[in-house]
Amino acid sequence: MLICWYPVSVSRKGIPSDHRGRYLPGKLVGDYLERAVTYYYLKKDKNLQNRFKKEVLKRGVEKIDSQLYWWLKKEVALNYPVLEGSKIPEKIYIDCHRVSKELIKFFNGEEKGFIRREWREVFSGVVEESGIQFPDWEKIKIPVQSYSRALGEYLHKLVKKTQLEGVVAEVQNQIANNWEISFLLGEWTTPTPNPLFLHLWSIKELREKLQKENPHFFPKILFYIPRLNLLTGWSQLEPKGE
Repeated sequence: MLICWYPVSVSRKGIPSDHRGRYLPGKLVGDYLERAVTYYYLKKDKNLQNRFKKEVLKRGVEKIDSQLYWWLKKEVALNYPVLEGSKIPEKIYIDCHRVSKELIKFFNGEEKGFIRREWREVFSGVVEESGIQFPDWEKIKIPVQSYSRALGEYLHKLVKKTQLEGVVAEVQNQIANNWEISFLLGEWTTPTPNPLFLHLWSIKELREKLQKENPHFFPKILFYIPRLNLLTGWSQLEPKGE
C-alpha cells in the first residue's frame, strides 16, 4: 500500500495518464529506493566510502555525473543485493478524483524567502494495491528510513529559523515516529538535484569541497503548498495490500 500523505507533483506537465487512467510513474519509487540503498551502504561500508571519495577526487567536482552514480550502484548491488527480486510497476494507477491543482510556492533557503509560485497538478491519497513488492520488507525499511531521516535533516538546515522550520520539523517527526517506510516522491525542488547530493553532503570532506568549488550543487529550493501548509511528495509504503 502506498500512502501519499503530502501532495505529489510529478512535473510541471501534471499527473500523467493513459487509456486506463491517471498514474504515478513507478520510476519515482525505484529511483528513491536506489538512492536510499546506495546512501545507506556507502555510510555503513567504510572501505566503499574511501573508494568513493577517491573516485570523486580523481574525477573532480565537475564530473559528478551519471557514470559515477552507476559505478556506486554497481558496487552496492554486488555486495548488498537487497533490491534483488523487487517488483515496481512501470505505472502505479491512482484514483483520478484525488488529483487536484494546488498553488506551489518556491522557498529559497539561501535567500530565506519565497521567490516564485506556480499552479501544479498533484495527487494525494491511498493506493491500496500499488503492485510494489519486496522479498524482504525489513531489509528495505532500514536503508530507506536512514536516507529519509538524513534528507529531513538536510531540509531542516535549509529552512532553519524561517517560517518553514515547523513544517519541516513535522515531516521529521512523522519519519521518526509514524512512517515505517517513508519516501519523498516526485518534484520537491528545482532544478532536479544530482542523485548523489545527499551522499556527498554526508561526507564532510566532499561536502566542504563542493560548497567551495560548486556552491550550486546542493538544492536550495523547497516546494511549499500554502493552502495546506505542507511540503510536497512525502509518502509512505506499507506491506499491507501488496
